[in-house]
Amino acid sequence: KATVSVLNWIYPPVRGSPPPRAGYTAQGLPMNGLLYHREKHAEKYARRRSGVASPAAQYVQQHPRAIVAGGALLCLAWMLMSSGSPSMPSGGLLPDGFLTDDRVWEVCSAGDVPEAERGNVVTLRMAGCRVGDHGLELLSQFRRMETLDLGKAGLTQFPHALATLQHPTLAVVLMQGNAFKTLPDMSAMGTSVRFLGLRGCGVEGAVDAAVFPPSVVSLVLTDNRITALRNVAAALPHLRKLMLAHNALEGLPRLPPSLELIRLSNNPELPSDALTFATLPNLAWVAASGTGLAAPMQQMAAVIPAVPRTAVAVDTATRLGGNAGGDVYKGVYDGVPVAVKYYKSAGSDGTAADEVSMLQRVKAAGTLSAVAVLAPSTGTEPHAAQPGVVFPFLEGSRKLGGMPTFASVARDTAPAHDTSEALVRAALVTTARALRDLHAAGFAHGDFYAHNILWQPAAAGRPVVYLSDFGAAWAVPPPLRGAMAAAEVRAFGALVDDLALWCTSCDDAFRGGLARLHARCTAPLTQRATLDEVVGLVEAAA
Repeated sequence: KATVSVLNWIYPPVRGSPPPRAGYTAQGLPMNGLLYHREKHAEKYARRRSGVASPAAQYVQQHPRAIVAGGALLCLAWMLMSSGSPSMPSGGLLPDGFLTDDRVWEVCSAGDVPEAERGNVVTLRMAGCRVGDHGLELLSQFRRMETLDLGKAGLTQFPHALATLQHPTLAVVLMQGNAFKTLPDMSAMGTSVRFLGLRGCGVEGAVDAAVFPPSVVSLVLTDNRITALRNVAAALPHLRKLMLAHNALEGLPRLPPSLELIRLSNNPELPSDALTFATLPNLAWVAASGTGLAAPMQQMAAVIPAVPRTAVAVDTATRLGGNAGGDVYKGVYDGVPVAVKYYKSAGSDGTAADEVSMLQRVKAAGTLSAVAVLAPSTGTEPHAAQPGVVFPFLEGSRKLGGMPTFASVARDTAPAHDTSEALVRAALVTTARALRDLHAAGFAHGDFYAHNILWQPAAAGRPVVYLSDFGAAWAVPPPLRGAMAAAEVRAFGALVDDLALWCTSCDDAFRGGLARLHARCTAPLTQRATLDEVVGLVEAAA
């Protein structure tokens, strides 16, 4: 019975041919999530509700003995094959050609993978292996490779063998933490390259986007010393995600209309008139703190107090979580349990100093506003040199969605928990109001995603929802407020689309309302709903 249930869930029949990439057109552009949901998943969910078995499950029901016998034979074969496998050496070091599964290899040279296995490898990781020869001239033998990780590999120039590879299936190339300074023409790397990561590679000066593969959808150039990025619109027509924080940009080129997310924070030379992104039709996520585009934070009044570090008792043994921006611990402030975040110097969206300054000035209903900011300290206590912020402690809180992946690019992924209609209604009402109030105060969130929305189950009534994480937030000057409000309305539309996809228990009438709301939020700029109109729509539907 368990096997039948699992097969019913995993292997539903799907009519017709699937799109080239789940959720994307042949050109690599996103399909409407609601449309894709209806086309691919409607039959699956209908069968789950009706109890009808899929063909795979029907076979199990009709041939239970054959399934049991086949399973036993597979287990026996696996035991026999495993008995001769090399074991992990003492000390926990990876042997040459360490295999994490049948398609993922972690090696220090492509030559460490047996020749007979190279055609089956999907992910090849050589990250952290600071050796002279990575065997990159062999990459053409990895015919099914989709991900190549050469991060922190001690490379001082971009490998010629990789730049001219012309690989048919390579989709993700990770090169962060090397030391290139200049970039060669890598446009012939492959026709399927969608994600290219060059964070912290010391790239200097002006870069012509024509050196990148034209198929790139996500380009990460964070933490370099780039002064200009040229010809982006012409060279990268499918670009959806552009990460340029922590550089030395002196201006911006014309950007492609496909762009959805741009990170510009901590480019202090970027002038206030670099507005080439302000009218992009698909733009939804913008971070620009620490640039000439942002209004000076000092002009905004601080509403959150700064307190001595001794005022907060922090239990550094109880780590609640963390990310690239810092670590969170449990503590007590004024007799109440709190969460204390200690920030690292810089994240992918901006600097710790900018985020802390922002948090001192944000206090809006529906947001996870700070309780206090920790004053600077010259002491020797743990985390004394790190900026710290005190937040409310949310017992049992969960994230509304999962982080984007290489495949989803700029869109969140489904959470592990069930997304009920009550949760969808609460999330949309609370966050729409929070966005409206933030923009009325002169701020943009910059990272409005389901994974930055927390919720707590309620014993009775609606779940409690909070908009959190202000790492990409920034103060928007009056000339840009209309454009940034329109961008965040589109981000809200993406949230609506995601929640409609994840709420498997929502009925057709409710889905129809979500589809209409999504259409208003993603309409052309001249027809797009304002934040006030969005709040009115969700309140009326609630």
